[in-house]
Amino acid sequence: MLDVAHGRRTIETVQLFTPYLDAEAEAKELERAEIEDTTGLLKADGAAALLAILPPDSWAVVTSGTRALATARLRHTGLQIPSVLVGAEDVEKGKPDPECYLKGAELLRTLAERCVVVEDTPAGIQAARSAGIAVIAVATTHLSSKLSGADAVVRALSEVRLEVKNAAESGDLCLEVLVENRTHEN
Repeated sequence: MLDVAHGRRTIETVQLFTPYLDAEAEAKELERAEIEDTTGLLKADGAAALLAILPPDSWAVVTSGTRALATARLRHTGLQIPSVLVGAEDVEKGKPDPECYLKGAELLRTLAERCVVVEDTPAGIQAARSAGIAVIAVATTHLSSKLSGADAVVRALSEVRLEVKNAAESGDLCLEVLVENRTHEN
Protein backbone atom coordinates (compact mmCIF):
# COMPACT_ATOMS: atom_id res chain seq x y z
CA MET A 1 0.00 0.00 0.00
CA LEU A 2 2.85 2.43 0.77
CA ASP A 3 4.14 2.07 -2.79
CA VAL A 4 0.78 3.37 -4.05
CA ALA A 5 0.01 5.90 -1.30
CA HIS A 6 3.33 7.64 -0.80
CA GLY A 7 3.64 10.72 -2.96
CA ARG A 8 -0.08 10.90 -3.69
CA ARG A 9 -2.82 13.06 -2.19
CA THR A 10 -4.44 11.42 0.83
CA ILE A 11 -7.94 11.93 -0.51
CA GLU A 12 -7.08 10.02 -3.70
CA THR A 13 -5.55 7.16 -1.70
CA VAL A 14 -8.65 6.94 0.51
CA GLN A 15 -10.88 6.92 -2.58
CA LEU A 16 -8.78 4.16 -4.14
CA PHE A 17 -8.61 1.81 -1.16
CA THR A 18 -11.89 2.58 0.65
CA PRO A 19 -14.34 4.02 -1.89
CA TYR A 20 -17.25 3.35 0.48
CA LEU A 21 -15.96 5.88 3.06
CA ASP A 22 -16.37 9.67 3.10
CA ALA A 23 -12.97 10.39 1.52
CA GLU A 24 -12.95 14.06 2.48
CA ALA A 25 -13.71 13.38 6.16
CA GLU A 26 -11.18 10.53 6.31
CA ALA A 27 -8.47 12.66 4.66
CA LYS A 28 -9.07 15.48 7.18
CA GLU A 29 -8.79 13.07 10.11
CA LEU A 30 -5.58 11.54 8.73
CA GLU A 31 -4.13 15.04 8.22
CA ARG A 32 -4.98 15.99 11.82
CA ALA A 33 -3.27 12.87 13.12
CA GLU A 34 -0.18 13.46 10.96
CA ILE A 35 0.13 17.09 12.09
CA GLU A 36 -0.04 16.04 15.75
CA ASP A 37 2.36 13.09 15.47
CA THR A 38 5.91 14.19 14.70
CA THR A 39 7.49 11.01 16.07
CA GLY A 40 10.48 10.12 13.91
CA LEU A 41 10.14 13.22 11.74
CA LEU A 42 13.67 14.39 10.92
CA LYS A 43 15.18 17.06 8.72
CA ALA A 44 16.53 15.50 5.52
CA ASP A 45 20.33 15.35 5.56
CA GLY A 46 21.58 18.27 3.46
CA ALA A 47 18.21 20.04 3.09
CA ALA A 48 19.10 23.14 5.11
CA ALA A 49 22.43 23.55 3.31
CA LEU A 50 20.80 23.36 -0.13
CA LEU A 51 18.06 25.82 0.78
CA ALA A 52 20.59 28.25 2.26
CA ILE A 53 22.24 28.57 -1.16
CA LEU A 54 19.04 29.39 -3.03
CA PRO A 55 17.51 32.87 -3.17
CA PRO A 56 14.23 32.71 -1.21
CA ASP A 57 12.01 33.43 -4.21
CA SER A 58 13.64 30.81 -6.46
CA TRP A 59 12.32 27.59 -4.91
CA ALA A 60 9.04 26.03 -3.86
CA VAL A 61 7.64 23.10 -1.97
CA VAL A 62 5.26 21.04 -4.09
CA THR A 63 3.67 18.34 -1.98
CA SER A 64 0.89 15.79 -2.07
CA GLY A 65 0.20 16.75 1.54
CA THR A 66 -1.85 19.73 2.53
CA ARG A 67 -0.41 23.18 3.20
CA ALA A 68 -1.14 22.76 6.91
CA LEU A 69 0.74 19.46 7.07
CA ALA A 70 3.69 20.72 5.02
CA THR A 71 3.96 23.89 7.10
CA ALA A 72 3.79 21.94 10.37
CA ARG A 73 6.53 19.57 9.22
CA LEU A 74 8.77 22.38 7.98
CA ARG A 75 8.38 24.20 11.30
CA HIS A 76 9.06 21.02 13.29
CA THR A 77 12.31 20.37 11.39
CA GLY A 78 13.39 24.02 11.48
CA LEU A 79 13.38 24.38 7.70
CA GLN A 80 12.28 27.65 6.17
CA ILE A 81 8.75 27.91 4.82
CA PRO A 82 8.93 28.98 1.19
CA SER A 83 7.02 31.84 -0.37
CA VAL A 84 5.60 29.32 -2.87
CA LEU A 85 3.99 26.18 -1.49
CA VAL A 86 1.71 24.04 -3.63
CA GLY A 87 -0.33 21.63 -1.53
CA ALA A 88 -2.95 18.97 -2.17
CA GLU A 89 -5.77 21.51 -1.97
CA ASP A 90 -4.18 23.66 -4.70
CA VAL A 91 -4.63 21.13 -7.51
CA GLU A 92 -7.45 19.15 -9.09
CA LYS A 93 -5.28 16.07 -9.71
CA GLY A 94 -2.45 14.83 -7.53
CA LYS A 95 0.79 13.16 -8.50
CA PRO A 96 1.54 11.39 -10.83
CA ASP A 97 -0.35 14.09 -12.75
CA PRO A 98 2.03 16.98 -13.63
CA GLU A 99 -0.44 19.71 -12.57
CA CYS A 100 1.28 20.37 -9.23
CA TYR A 101 4.72 20.92 -10.74
CA LEU A 102 3.38 23.04 -13.58
CA LYS A 103 1.57 25.18 -10.99
CA GLY A 104 4.76 25.47 -8.93
CA ALA A 105 6.74 26.67 -11.95
CA GLU A 106 3.99 29.15 -12.82
CA LEU A 107 3.95 30.56 -9.28
CA LEU A 108 7.75 30.89 -9.40
CA ARG A 109 7.28 32.74 -12.71
CA THR A 110 9.49 30.41 -14.68
CA LEU A 111 9.19 27.70 -17.30
CA ALA A 112 8.90 24.14 -16.04
CA GLU A 113 11.87 23.03 -18.14
CA ARG A 114 14.05 25.53 -16.24
CA CYS A 115 13.27 23.78 -12.94
CA VAL A 116 14.84 20.86 -11.10
CA VAL A 117 12.67 18.75 -8.81
CA VAL A 118 13.89 16.82 -5.78
CA GLU A 119 11.59 13.82 -5.23
CA ASP A 120 11.42 10.68 -3.13
CA THR A 121 8.54 8.82 -4.78
CA PRO A 122 7.84 7.16 -8.13
CA ALA A 123 4.56 9.13 -8.44
CA GLY A 124 6.43 12.41 -7.93
CA ILE A 125 9.10 11.46 -10.45
CA GLN A 126 6.42 10.62 -13.00
CA ALA A 127 4.68 13.95 -12.36
CA ALA A 128 7.89 15.95 -12.79
CA ARG A 129 8.93 14.07 -15.93
CA SER A 130 5.46 14.60 -17.44
CA ALA A 131 5.87 18.32 -16.73
CA GLY A 132 9.22 18.33 -18.58
CA ILE A 133 11.26 18.87 -15.43
CA ALA A 134 14.61 17.27 -14.54
CA VAL A 135 14.44 15.13 -11.40
CA ILE A 136 16.90 14.26 -8.64
CA ALA A 137 15.52 11.39 -6.57
CA VAL A 138 16.46 10.88 -2.94
CA ALA A 139 16.31 7.22 -1.89
CA THR A 140 14.95 7.76 1.60
CA THR A 141 11.47 6.25 1.35
CA HIS A 142 11.91 3.98 -1.68
CA LEU A 143 14.71 1.80 -2.98
CA SER A 144 16.89 3.36 -5.68
CA SER A 145 15.58 0.79 -8.17
CA LYS A 146 12.03 2.18 -7.70
CA LEU A 147 13.31 5.70 -8.47
CA SER A 148 15.06 4.86 -11.74
CA GLY A 149 12.88 7.27 -13.74
CA ALA A 150 14.85 10.19 -12.26
CA ASP A 151 17.84 11.84 -13.93
CA ALA A 152 19.93 11.04 -10.88
CA VAL A 153 19.37 9.13 -7.63
CA VAL A 154 21.18 9.98 -4.38
CA ARG A 155 21.06 8.55 -0.88
CA ALA A 156 20.86 11.99 0.75
CA LEU A 157 20.55 15.63 -0.29
CA SER A 158 24.06 16.15 1.07
CA GLU A 159 25.25 14.35 -2.10
CA VAL A 160 23.88 17.19 -4.25
CA ARG A 161 25.95 20.30 -4.84
CA LEU A 162 24.45 23.50 -6.22
CA GLU A 163 26.38 26.35 -7.67
CA VAL A 164 24.38 29.53 -8.12
CA LYS A 165 25.47 31.78 -10.95
CA ASN A 166 23.92 34.85 -12.48
CA ALA A 167 23.69 34.74 -16.23
CA ALA A 168 25.56 37.86 -17.36
CA GLU A 169 23.39 38.64 -20.38
CA SER A 170 19.93 38.15 -18.91
CA GLY A 171 20.46 38.56 -15.18
CA ASP A 172 18.63 35.24 -14.69
CA LEU A 173 19.56 32.86 -11.93
CA CYS A 174 21.49 29.89 -13.27
CA LEU A 175 21.94 26.76 -11.18
CA GLU A 176 24.48 24.10 -11.84
CA VAL A 177 23.40 20.88 -10.16
CA LEU A 178 26.17 18.37 -9.61
CA VAL A 179 25.31 14.80 -8.64
CA GLU A 180 27.71 11.84 -8.77
CA ASN A 181 29.82 13.31 -11.56
CA ARG A 182 26.73 14.12 -13.63
CA THR A 183 25.82 17.73 -14.32
CA HIS A 184 22.43 19.23 -15.13
CA GLU A 185 22.21 22.96 -15.76
CA ASN A 186 19.01 25.01 -15.45
